[in-house]
This record gives sequence, C-alpha cells and structure tokens, in this order.
Amino acid sequence: MTEPLTRLLHRVGEDLDAPPPPATAVLERGRGLRRRRTAVLSAGVSVAVVAVLTGAMLLPGGDTDRAVDPVAPSGPTLDGVTFAVGNQVYLDGGEKVVEIDDRAVKSLYYSSAGVLVRHGNNTASDGGGPQRFTLIRPDGTLSPVSVETEENAHGVDPDQPYLAWTEVVESGVEVVVHDVDTDTEVARLPVQGRFTWSPPPVALDGDTVYVGGRPGNDPALLAVDWRTGEVAESDRTAYFPEPRKERTIEYDGRPAVVDLASGEVLHTASSRDSFLTLSPDGRLVAESGFDERAFEDLDATVVDLDSGAEFGMPGSQVGWSTSGQPFVVGADEVTVCDGTSGDCLTEELDLGRGQPQVQLGGRTYES
Repeated sequence: MTEPLTRLLHRVGEDLDAPPPPATAVLERGRGLRRRRTAVLSAGVSVAVVAVLTGAMLLPGGDTDRAVDPVAPSGPTLDGVTFAVGNQVYLDGGEKVVEIDDRAVKSLYYSSAGVLVRHGNNTASDGGGPQRFTLIRPDGTLSPVSVETEENAHGVDPDQPYLAWTEVVESGVEVVVHDVDTDTEVARLPVQGRFTWSPPPVALDGDTVYVGGRPGNDPALLAVDWRTGEVAESDRTAYFPEPRKERTIEYDGRPAVVDLASGEVLHTASSRDSFLTLSPDGRLVAESGFDERAFEDLDATVVDLDSGAEFGMPGSQVGWSTSGQPFVVGADEVTVCDGTSGDCLTEELDLGRGQPQVQLGGRTYES
C-alpha cells in the first residue's frame, strides 16, 4: 500500500463521498479569492531588492550612464498549484477553475501535455469503480482520454505525455503505455510472474515502467523498458514502486528515500509511522506524522534531499505544484512554499464548506 496500515486506518473516513461544491458558485467565484500574501524573503535578498528599487542606480560608462536592471527575487508562486474538490479542478491556486464531466476527481497527474485528471463516481481508488481520464491542456481546454481502468495504480512521468498501467492476462500481466496527448496506445508488453496485487501497481520513469507487488520477504521491483520490451529485476525492493527521477521511497522499518542507482539512503523518516511523499522532480520530500495521543495529524516537514535543509508546512497533507513547490490547502486558504528558501505565500480561498475533501496535485492516491 502507498501508506502504512495505521495511517490508512486513521483516514478511513476520508473516502466517504461528499457532494461537489455548487458549480455556479465556484465558476462565478462569487466568494472569490481574497489575496493575503505572506511570503517573507530572507534579509539579504530583501536588502538587495530595496537597494535596487530605491536608488535607480546609475553606473558611469564613458559618455553615457546605463541603469542597472533590477533582479526579480525568486520565491513561492501559485503557478502550477493544482488541486480538486468534487469534480472541480483548481488551476494556479484557484486562478482558474475547470469542471470535469464526472462525479468526482480521484487524482491529478502532471505530464508534459498538461494535467491528467483521473476521475469517476467517487474519490476512492480501492473499490471505487471505473476510473476515467481527461487531459487539461496548458491553455485550459479539455481533451477526453479513451482509457478506462478499475483497481489500477497508474504511473506517469511529468516530463512525458504517457500514462502506464498493467492488465491481467493468462500468463501474467501486460504493461500498457498510452500517449495522452494523441490519445493512442504506444506499447503493450507481456510480463510473466506472480504478483501480490492483481493487477500490480506501476510507476513510470523515463523509458522504464517499474512493476511492483512481487511476493516474498524481499519483494523485488521489475524494471520494464517499454521501448525495447526488456524486463529485468531491479536492485530495489518494495511492493509499491514510487520512483521520482531516480529516487524512490522504501519501507523497511522507518520509511526512507533511496537513490535508485547507488542505493544511498538520502533521508530516513523520524518514525515508523511517518509518511513520505516525493516531489515530481525528486528534489524534495515531505514527511508527515500522526500524534497517537491527540489522534491528529502533525504538520509536515519538507526536506531538500540535496542540501539537507528543511522547513515546516502549515498542514499535514502536502501536494506539489508542476514546478515541484510544496503546498497545502485548508478550509479557507492555500499556502505554497519555495523549496529552496522555505519562504511561503498564503492566499485566502473560500471553497464553500467547512473542511472540504481535497485531492492534491502531484500526490499519489492509489493504493
């Protein structure tokens, strides 16, 4: 499973269906977005910006002076922050809202062709019935994708336009790869063997489809090159494959982020019950925990896997923007943070209910 059993039990109520918010209220944005920017730049950057903006600094250069172009500071942005409530998909933190022609959104994938929406009769993945797909292109137009699955855990690569999954056949399974941009199947490869789950879950990373769910004390991942058809046993062990740009999460005692190539452990969770989620680019990991005494989620911590720097998020459920910035959505606001500096930007957002069930972009919901 994608989360330890204890965390699944803690969230057993989250799969209860809830009616989507009124489409008219959302689309007309009657309650609107009330902007409340709280990003705070570091002192060094702030001073530099003030110096540039207040002086119109001129440098001598022969007979003419040339102005110094101000440097725009980097920081958190709502661009690419994507989440869904009911059948409404909020793009760029709610700057635009798109309605999917179905009852509920199950998850949101990032691809090079746009945001791929997995939707159906409810938000559930296990026992949730048919899973249908729609592509939201960068210009906001919708393109139906002629794929329908059930009880499948899919794989995507944000740098590619492909969706991967497995289908059960007599000799084992077939790995299927579908181009969501052109809505065409591009590969179907037989893979023999026994699997704990049927059909087994997959993850897509470049030309490799990782197939999980092999039985045994050391359940190995199968690495399938979907272009050549070559099948090899990966060095990594896991029931559920979660690679993100050559990094993956393994559960052996405390969850840990591992480099696929070298096997180096890049981050180990503080507790066996912690839950880790990787950013789409594999650069950051968010760790969330659960307070058994208070019976409540703990705010997540985001860690830069390259530098080791970390900062806290104002919430436990972390999603990722298309550029890999972590964000959380509350009942009345969305907060996105810069993965390098830890600076955050909060904007007020009224979703029309006390505590809505939100599906966050860039996060795995299959189990």
